[in-house]
Amino acid sequence: GDIHRTGAIILPVAAFISVFVGYLYLYLLDKCAALLCYICMLLLVASTGGTGGYLVYGALVADPTTYTPWLGTSGMDLGIGGVLFVVGAFCFFLFCFKSYGISQACGCIEAACECLMEEPTLLVEPFIALAIKGVILHLMAIGFTELATTGNFDFYGDSGIRREITWNNQQLAFIAFYIYFFLWVMEMTTAASQYVLAWTTQMWYYTPYVHGRKDMRMACGVLQG
Repeated sequence: GDIHRTGAIILPVAAFISVFVGYLYLYLLDKCAALLCYICMLLLVASTGGTGGYLVYGALVADPTTYTPWLGTSGMDLGIGGVLFVVGAFCFFLFCFKSYGISQACGCIEAACECLMEEPTLLVEPFIALAIKGVILHLMAIGFTELATTGNFDFYGDSGIRREITWNNQQLAFIAFYIYFFLWVMEMTTAASQYVLAWTTQMWYYTPYVHGRKDMRMACGVLQG
């Protein structure tokens, strides 16, 4: 009882928070994708290099009477700290040498976010695809249950699970074909979802810019796709 009541409250709240945070993240990417990328790179370099430098400093320079090794011994601090410092330095130089590629990646992210914001139906497409798959899964599960229960039921024992189902070769063939058909339908649904996303994105991409904005954009691109 308590689990059901708690779940009825926690699950909708968690779903709402996850959707809200996801859309907030997309909004921030749309407004400042490059800034977020550089902040993440800075945090990566600072966290690894800073932690490694602190461990190396504590193991080699700090007063041993006042410094307490984080990892048990000064040697362990020195080894792990050195590895982290090298990783941080490697990431720093990698980001410096790959700055052009990073700027291109930021441009791609900004374009993708612009497409999402100007074609809002793309934001609800995952929910539409999930609903369709849920309906198909429910219907196919009912059919599989009906097919599986065509076998012969045998009862044995005095307690526990007393039923045993046996199928003949024809029934096993039908069950195997049904499973294959189920997987094919689910894959077709996934392919259709991906096609709709690709088609909508393509139509948005080839729409010309007029005064800095896409002109004559189609409405409800996902539904048209």
